[in-house]
Amino acid sequence: MSAVPFDVLAKLLAGQAPGGLPEKLRRFETSPITGIHFWFDRKVTDLPHAVLLDRTIQWMFNKSALQATGSRKQEAGSYLELVVSSSKTLVEKSKQEILEPGAYRIERILPRDRRSQSPEINGDQRDQSYVLGAADVR
Repeated sequence: MSAVPFDVLAKLLAGQAPGGLPEKLRRFETSPITGIHFWFDRKVTDLPHAVLLDRTIQWMFNKSALQATGSRKQEAGSYLELVVSSSKTLVEKSKQEILEPGAYRIERILPRDRRSQSPEINGDQRDQSYVLGAADVR
């Protein structure tokens, strides 16, 4: 187990690790994750999260509910994040091209009476969010 990213670990272990571990670590790749963020003027769901099957957007996280822990109560509005894992196909797209499918998807997830008329929408991409490991690296 390592507390540093795989590329840093490969540099730290260069010439010192048995079994060619630094060389194996260099074969790891990263994959981007894209988040589409929605702020609503009211509570829109009781779900803390949801898995969206057979879609480009795979996850919905109710950030308001997840951040409201213990004695902290959820505020009147809602903050949701839709997530696309392994979003290599979105890297070259404009922010608008990424946000539009998110807005379309949120309309299908939320009941009509719960949706705000015009939620605030924003997005972000994390280019190196998780690691895809080579099969023979142990």
